[in-house]
Amino acid sequence: MTHRRVLLVVLAVAALFAAGYSLLAPQDLRGWGSIEIVDISIREGDGQGIEIAATLRFPGARFGAVYRFAVRVMSEQCGIDVQATSDERVDYWQGDLVERIRLSPVCAADDYQMIVVLVSLRLQELARDTMRFSVPSSP
Repeated sequence: MTHRRVLLVVLAVAALFAAGYSLLAPQDLRGWGSIEIVDISIREGDGQGIEIAATLRFPGARFGAVYRFAVRVMSEQCGIDVQATSDERVDYWQGDLVERIRLSPVCAADDYQMIVVLVSLRLQELARDTMRFSVPSSP
C-alpha cells in the first residue's frame, strides 16, 4: 500500500508541474513548432485585383501559446512588395488556417514569393516559411 501512495503522490506532483509550467513559462520557452505554407491559390477579386488564399499549417504547435502573424508578398517583375501584420494575438494551434490577401492592381508574373512569419508578443521571430508562386494573366 505504501508504494501505491508514493506512486500516486509522484504522479500528482508531475501533473501539477506540467500544468504550472504551461501556464507560467514565458511564451518563448514553450517549445514552438514551425509554420508551413501548404498551398497558395489565386482567384480574381472584385475586378480591380486578385485574392491570394494561402493555406498554412502549424506542425508541433503547443497549446496555450500566442503569436502574431506577418506575411510578405514580393515580385521583382511587377515591383510589388506588400507586407501585413496581424493586429491581434492569435492562439497557436495545430491544423490548417487560410489567410487571404488582396493585391491590386493585377500583374501577371511567375516570380511571386510569399513569406509567412510567426512573431512572438516580444517581437521575436519564432518560425518562417517561404513559397514561390505565379499569377497568370487572367486567374
